[in-house]
Amino acid sequence: MILVLGQCSDQVIGAFMHHCVKHSVDFAFVDLNQLGKSIDMDELYWFFPGQSPVSHSDITGVYNRFLDWPKQNKYQMDRLLSLFDWLDHRYENVINRPKDTMSNLSKPYQLDIASQFYSWSIPKTNIIMNTQVKIKSPFICKSISSERSIVNQVYRQEEKAFYEPALLQAYIPGLNIRVHACDDVIVAVGIQSDAVDYRYSRFENDIFMYHLPGQVEKDILALNRTLGLRFSGVDLIYHNKKYYFLEANPSPGYAYFESQLSRPYISEALLSSLSRTVH
Repeated sequence: MILVLGQCSDQVIGAFMHHCVKHSVDFAFVDLNQLGKSIDMDELYWFFPGQSPVSHSDITGVYNRFLDWPKQNKYQMDRLLSLFDWLDHRYENVINRPKDTMSNLSKPYQLDIASQFYSWSIPKTNIIMNTQVKIKSPFICKSISSERSIVNQVYRQEEKAFYEPALLQAYIPGLNIRVHACDDVIVAVGIQSDAVDYRYSRFENDIFMYHLPGQVEKDILALNRTLGLRFSGVDLIYHNKKYYFLEANPSPGYAYFESQLSRPYISEALLSSLSRTVH
């Protein structure tokens, strides 16, 4: 049985569970908002309303989609911390362990790790705060942490005040590429968009399968191993015959991209990884 952790409003969770139902795969869904309420666990079992207890030993894999902290009382917080212990140290097959998603809290740290690979370059990057600067060339402004932010373009010669830490990256025009890597499976798509941040385009994006060079694929898998990730969504830009690394998301919202493809390649890779025994 596969254990799916997340929130019922999450479209990614919905897409993966739909894939499990379609292929008659047993799974149990833990709505993290209900952990310590209608859903609970102890050292031996999971307890779900109206169902028989599920033994931890029957769990073949765990898909962890923990995105943010639900509103909780002390007991619920204790249950969540206990669950993190199971995910980090007890379950053998987890995508991804909480301790391995911490790299997403610092984009500068990720960029430093990614700079060790040679099939891509890193855009010129600055971190600034509590200052006013004059931008001499087009830059992209975004959060330095895992906090979701709209990527904005800061135009040249514009004076800009920064109070909280922000990451400024040289603007690289080109093709956006999202790469989903699950264990040894790579699924890459190109995204043609009218917007700097394609997630907020005014028009429908053009999404299509994209073939990466072999060395870029190898470096993405090696980056995942370095970060301790089994599953990630890596953002690249292709410009003037050169790849640029932007970031690696340990909880990628893959459903949006997969819905544009001819088959559910990413869900298939996840299901395969979560169904097999890990030693």
